[in-house]
Amino acid sequence: MPAQKYTTVIFDFGGVLGPRSNNWSSTHHNISKLTGLPPESLAKTLEAMTFDMETGRASVQDFWKKVIEMSPNKLTKEELEEAYEANFRGNDEVFEMAKELKSKDYRVAILSNASKRWMSFKITRFHLREIFDKIYSSASLGMIKPNPEIYKYVLHDLGVAPDEVIFIDDLPENIKAANALGITGIVYKTPERLRGDLKALISNF
Repeated sequence: MPAQKYTTVIFDFGGVLGPRSNNWSSTHHNISKLTGLPPESLAKTLEAMTFDMETGRASVQDFWKKVIEMSPNKLTKEELEEAYEANFRGNDEVFEMAKELKSKDYRVAILSNASKRWMSFKITRFHLREIFDKIYSSASLGMIKPNPEIYKYVLHDLGVAPDEVIFIDDLPENIKAANALGITGIVYKTPERLRGDLKALISNF
């Protein structure tokens, strides 16, 4: 497959550039300790609200309000937000790949199913606007992956054809939806494997 045809690489955030939002037993284990709620309970609560949060119908503050109602401990939304964000780390190796691609004149973008608040936090924490040409969050667009319309919107906004794009996501169903539109997809597993997958598609990477 000729590498020269690609002009744009789009990255998911959760599970690729950084941790997934619902990792209560690992990345965000401190929230379980702070609230006295088991990771499974936090995961179930967020899962029930995820669609509304990721389409902009509910906010992160609504989620923290629910957690406070469930918790036996007296807490504020601000305390929970601060604790949640404190343990948030980026995937440095994948960030470096995005920077390498940009240095080789490829356009790089983010397409993430994310609430407005958490995407805003990620933009600030990881200086995303300094690296990525465009950042798309589902809550701002009112639709989520794997809805084909979100991919169509991004393609139109970027002004690119599907066969110019490589899309990286950790969820196979999101890659399958992109593939159906003619976008080349990579299911993310590890940084090492991603680098190999990109090298197979882009000769000068």
